[in-house]
Amino acid sequence: MSTPFPDLQTFHLPIKCDHATLGFEFEECDEWKRVYLKSITPRTTASGLKHWRTKHVGPYIVQIDSVPIFTVEEAERAVTECISNANKSPRPQLEIVLAPDRHTMDTKFRDTPLVHMDQLRNSIRTLYEIDEGHSIPAEDMPTDDEIVMALKGTQVMEQKSRMTRKHLMNSSQSAQWKQAEYKMLDKMAKNGMYAPPPWLLDSPTLLFYDKFGTML
Repeated sequence: MSTPFPDLQTFHLPIKCDHATLGFEFEECDEWKRVYLKSITPRTTASGLKHWRTKHVGPYIVQIDSVPIFTVEEAERAVTECISNANKSPRPQLEIVLAPDRHTMDTKFRDTPLVHMDQLRNSIRTLYEIDEGHSIPAEDMPTDDEIVMALKGTQVMEQKSRMTRKHLMNSSQSAQWKQAEYKMLDKMAKNGMYAPPPWLLDSPTLLFYDKFGTML
């Protein structure tokens, strides 16, 4: 399934109520013009989503019973179709795919804009061209799963250590980080970014300053 969302969650819920929408309340997002899960009615099929009050109110609706969903009308039509087909199965279920990108996240990420996968790919291509001077070969372009895993790994590392130098030097990738650092310093030297010190002492000298920082 092709989707702009980097992470998806699929749920299978037993149909066990006669609610008109099985407890789902849909609404259109003003920003992206896509349907999302606004609310859930307690004691319905929808409430079968565990911890739905804190985890599953707010995400986009991507798919219902293998039907791609973009609008409120499509979501309601898919649920109605699922209800009409419930009598054909001894254990009727509804399959729903959610994209938690719109989910109310931790407050420090709440105002972070969404980035689509194609934007991430373009960023990777641009950074590679800036660093290497030519386009990235097709075989070196990471897959969508690799990009998502890299972002998740970076996020975990930031939460644990704030990406400190000590953490990097103690990691299994310390050699690569050092090589990258040396490469950057060499480029800075070639581009004339280092200036000579403003003055040099011919012989070791002790310098004394008063409490106001004035050299004595």
